[in-house]
Amino acid sequence: MMILSSKKGTGLLLQVFNYLATRRDSVHDLVTFVKGVVKTGNPHKSWPTIAQLPGDYTPPGSGDKGNVNLIAYQITTTTPFDVDMVFEAGMFSSTLSISRDKFTTVINEREMAFDARFEKTFGLVAKGFSESEISFAKAAFSNLIGGISYFYGQSKVISNSMKQPVDYWPAPLYTAVPSRSFFPRGFLWDEGFHQLLVAHWDVSIVKDVIAHWLDLMNIEGWIPREMILGKEALSKVPSEYVVQHSENANPPTFFLTLESLLHIMHKKDSMDLDFLRSIYPRLRVWYNWFNTTQAGKLSLTYRWKGRNSTTDKELNPKTLTSGLDDYPRASHPSEDEYHVDLRCWMALASDVMEKISTLVGATADSLTYRATHKSLVDQTILDKLHWDPKRKTYSDYGLHTSHVKLVKVVPPEPNRPPYKIRKVTEEPTLRFVNSFGYVNLFPFLLKIVSPNSEKLGFILERLKNESGYIVWVFCSH
Repeated sequence: MMILSSKKGTGLLLQVFNYLATRRDSVHDLVTFVKGVVKTGNPHKSWPTIAQLPGDYTPPGSGDKGNVNLIAYQITTTTPFDVDMVFEAGMFSSTLSISRDKFTTVINEREMAFDARFEKTFGLVAKGFSESEISFAKAAFSNLIGGISYFYGQSKVISNSMKQPVDYWPAPLYTAVPSRSFFPRGFLWDEGFHQLLVAHWDVSIVKDVIAHWLDLMNIEGWIPREMILGKEALSKVPSEYVVQHSENANPPTFFLTLESLLHIMHKKDSMDLDFLRSIYPRLRVWYNWFNTTQAGKLSLTYRWKGRNSTTDKELNPKTLTSGLDDYPRASHPSEDEYHVDLRCWMALASDVMEKISTLVGATADSLTYRATHKSLVDQTILDKLHWDPKRKTYSDYGLHTSHVKLVKVVPPEPNRPPYKIRKVTEEPTLRFVNSFGYVNLFPFLLKIVSPNSEKLGFILERLKNESGYIVWVFCSH
């Protein structure tokens, strides 16, 4: 039974009901299947053309019209609206065992409790945000929490010693996802940011999520950057991104989460040493994996592995491992390049590891992490490696030229479509990369640059000078 009503007395201007009744043996691609059978129509001459489900449907090539096991119900109406849907097994009358008024009362009570907790946790009303801004924040946060999912399956992985990909071991994963509809899988670096917010809501969720991700670590300390577990997750991934390479990293954003978690637990006087002791051995191995496999040729430099140095199909080869996929790095990937954002991530990781090792009593480790952190935040070393004195900004360094372009190629074969390849009009040299954006800001964003450094003034001035510079925004996953 379904009851549809207008919200806040707006009145319903449009109500169209459609359904799909069919048989489907697989469940991982239901959304794609349903979208594929939708047709467009005009239910009334005064109404717009809308997408509609087809009703009783027999898939092409299937003679089985019975044994329906999938029913989808579609409501097309004018927003805003409320809809109550009740399904009871064996219900053949219009009498509901659940009172709509009682149900509405409970829902309202839960909404009020959520609103109160949301304000107590984040204080947006007290901070002066508008009603529409707060409503947006609640929707975004609810979508984040609602997207926390449980997966189980095996990823495809490969290493330099393998000729063909192999299955990772069967594993569970409790994690949030960037998008339930488009990216229904766990992303290592996304999750650190997700849990930064969740930590203020429910610390126990964060501990569970972190523990699940650390359980995916192999003996060397590598954690796959994407966990594509199950047929549904796999159906949403282009084939070229399915296999995970065991030398490729992803930003260790869980150190941001752990830094926040330590602060929250300290503030609430609820430091969970048992949890920290349980995860410390794997954090130690993970940190060491980063510190060795992603190290640059020079001391105290780091390089994102995994860039394609042979492609001629990209203007600037992507750096998927950095999380900032399309951010312009050195135009010609090489072992000589080193990346300022990864160096800052390692400075943060060293600081957090020093704090955790101290709390769990690993004194010798604590001294090592403290020394590494001290070196990585040393302003003289940082400036020598990454400060571009000409452009007055922190930058990547590598084999680079700005004189590149994509040129159209028309193949001689009549059935082959045109394509583009990269053309280099000036040979690259070892130099600072002359782009400006998020990567250049990492020493500022992760609090590596000293408040007393004159470099901070240049960074802030460049951010303020919107007429002269643009901070590039790139899609990252």
